[in-house]
Amino acid sequence: MPDLSRATQILVAARNRTEADAYPQLGELRLRAGLREHRRRGQGRTCEHLTQREVSLLLGYVDRRTEWYKHLELGKISQPSRDDLSRVSKLLKLSHDEDEQLQIAFFGSRTVKTSQPDAGLDVAPVWARIIHSSSVPTYISNRSWDVIAFNAAADQLFGGMPDNVLRELLGLRHGRHENSTQPYPKPPMSRRALEQIEMLGLPLQPEHRRHMPDWPKTWARAAATGLRNALADHPQDMILQQIRAEVLQDPELRAIYEGPVGEEVGDEDQHTHPDGTRRLMYNAAVGEIGVMEGGVAEPLRAIGARVVWMEWWPLGQATNTCQPKCGLYHIHRRR
Repeated sequence: MPDLSRATQILVAARNRTEADAYPQLGELRLRAGLREHRRRGQGRTCEHLTQREVSLLLGYVDRRTEWYKHLELGKISQPSRDDLSRVSKLLKLSHDEDEQLQIAFFGSRTVKTSQPDAGLDVAPVWARIIHSSSVPTYISNRSWDVIAFNAAADQLFGGMPDNVLRELLGLRHGRHENSTQPYPKPPMSRRALEQIEMLGLPLQPEHRRHMPDWPKTWARAAATGLRNALADHPQDMILQQIRAEVLQDPELRAIYEGPVGEEVGDEDQHTHPDGTRRLMYNAAVGEIGVMEGGVAEPLRAIGARVVWMEWWPLGQATNTCQPKCGLYHIHRRR
């Protein structure tokens, strides 16, 4: 069933940040539609972003169809074509995450990948051999985010591999993977790491998520969006349903889960996964806060499963300036 209120939320946020001045052809389009060529400015006129009608004009809708986008944004069009939605997404410059969430809001899923009920639960044995041959911390999780396999470097980085990565990232109660060899319970965070968190000006997180120092800014929103996407692709998955139920029972997590995504809230890190992004992470093996840069692959015969490489290095190597979409931009811009 379409979630039209969610679609409206995404579209309004995107339009409100899209400046009309970015489209020089707008004046001529306004004239053809019987409007003033130049938008009114001055006292009482603060709207510099695109109007609903201007979006329709830029999409090529004229005459009686100039209200098309307005109807879409207000939820009066419940099943737009995927082509039309793609054009809107490009025009309003939706981020990858926002585009996926818009598809889910209208169609209930991103794209139909497979109809096999057990897809993504297991991977070919060769993947386990591949990750054990890597010196980079690496793990494999299935569509439910249960960990299937991991190497020793990943076990050391986490200070004990969790049995479900999504629960770990959301700060929910979870267990230790049965093949972990790290001390249990996990030792407390080192004094050095606590000093680093203070130096960065970050609030100290509760013990169970302290290894993700900027959890509310990056990890939490990415994990919440990942849960939404996984449920859209596998709505019958009982593990994902249980995680969602627990998220909705927690006021803080519920606000993040049901709240805006990506650029709607000005997030620099708009990834729903760690592929190509950098995030602050505590390395339990060395007792320091550092930078994790991730790489993700999806086995073609296990849609929904993920192989995740987590390269980590000391914080001192992450002080170079970066682009706003980097997950560490909120740190770097203060330097």
